[in-house]
Amino acid sequence: MVPSVSPESARLDYASQQLDLSAGLSRSGRSEEAVAAARNAVGALRDLARSNGAYTADLATALNLLAVRLGEAGYQDEGLNTAQEVVSIRRDLVQSNPGAHAGELAASLTNLAGHLAGAGRNEEASSPAQESVTLYRRLIWENPGPYTSGFAQALNNLVIVLTRVERLDEALVAEQEMVELYRSLARHNPAAYSHRLSIELIDLAKRLTNAEQNDEALTVSQEATALLRSLV
Repeated sequence: MVPSVSPESARLDYASQQLDLSAGLSRSGRSEEAVAAARNAVGALRDLARSNGAYTADLATALNLLAVRLGEAGYQDEGLNTAQEVVSIRRDLVQSNPGAHAGELAASLTNLAGHLAGAGRNEEASSPAQESVTLYRRLIWENPGPYTSGFAQALNNLVIVLTRVERLDEALVAEQEMVELYRSLARHNPAAYSHRLSIELIDLAKRLTNAEQNDEALTVSQEATALLRSLV
């Protein structure tokens, strides 16, 4: 006899399968179908979250993936709205359990900044970009391992956004912080991070030159040159 499955479990399994399908369709370049599968997952999880708040975090995860798929398919406005909903949900989750959801909120803020910048709304993007960096700094201080990659991405987004709105002094400071992060990573894992560190050093040297900090620019440029030679 086949064991009975509750409607709740069946709906959760369906949502999970649709998210996996969406990822596979995206990898195959079938963006419209990937969006449809992600929508199916979100619909199922909305129903679950309405009746049981324990599924709210799962809904936020599905919405986050839907926002990505919408962006891939060119639905920029809907992708932005979805990214904003994710941030709103995760802010509420952080209020009830900061330890479990702060990292997810930081990642969602980075994504929201990216959506806003993609829509040309760079001034608005600077706020979630900065908030994401601030949150990651705290998370890194408490437990660096799980959050280093996200912190690097958040810093990169912040540098881009600040540059676009011509807040160049702030962009320079953020770039310097990113270089220090990659220096630390490269010390612990040179094979994985030395090349990326060289790229950031080159960018920092250019920014220092533009800020007329020529001595500092020369020092950083020489460091980049030495590092690139060691990689050849």
